[in-house]
Amino acid sequence: MKTLTKNVLHQMVTYKGSPYFTSHYFHHQYKNVNGGEKYARLDNFNRLIRSIETFPDYVNRGDIVELTYNKDEISNSDLELLYISVSYKPIMLISATAQVALTHHLDDEVSKVASVKVNSSIVVSSRRDSFLMEIDLANAAANMLRVSDTSKIRMLSVAAENHNVSTKLLPSYTDETLTRSLTELLKEYGDTRSAIAVGNLLGKAGIYERLSRPSIKGRVKTFWSLTPTGLVFGKNETNPNAPRQTQPMFFVHKFDDVLNLLAENSDERIKNTQF
Repeated sequence: MKTLTKNVLHQMVTYKGSPYFTSHYFHHQYKNVNGGEKYARLDNFNRLIRSIETFPDYVNRGDIVELTYNKDEISNSDLELLYISVSYKPIMLISATAQVALTHHLDDEVSKVASVKVNSSIVVSSRRDSFLMEIDLANAAANMLRVSDTSKIRMLSVAAENHNVSTKLLPSYTDETLTRSLTELLKEYGDTRSAIAVGNLLGKAGIYERLSRPSIKGRVKTFWSLTPTGLVFGKNETNPNAPRQTQPMFFVHKFDDVLNLLAENSDERIKNTQF
């Protein structure tokens, strides 16, 4: 059984890897500074915090988190102790950033207005920096995976949507050459070989290369990607079922060249094995 420590509500708690204090602790500090008369009740104090104009921004940034007890979701022993201490009532967690920004601005209207303006500027700047970092990450991933222009647009759209940025300036598609997956083209050409078997041959021919990424279960997941040489015959698309990996797509008008190259490589290997 968990053992409650003294003033557990006034101690730092880690949630999703970040440090927080409860609104109980912030309320306690507030009462010490302001004499404890105004907003003496925690529920009124929490209501005051929610009334701050920039409250939604703090929530969106993760600086303020409101939690409701759910037995199936509790895997954090610190949170379990907190819920026990408040008889499983909702808990508000506040980061040090939000506490510093809100301190001394909860009562005075002039300071509150100034705080809203200052923190709105901080929030906008933080959002811009976060958005630019995600764009840089998308750009690095696109270059590393050598994805097509269509996939690049898709990745930019996801980054924009994550930060509530309009995507109206992005084209809905790019004018690219018709492509098909390896499986589809083998079927269209009446080739009875499996995509796995042909994929291995493409790897030996230098058209494919193996890349890897961590899976959800902590294992390593491998996938094929077209090499710079392979990009002559197709393009790398982001996989709809696994956005962190690519799916090679071949230009329909170039697939004859792919099959001819595989046939030439096969003939060469046969010659090299003859005595």
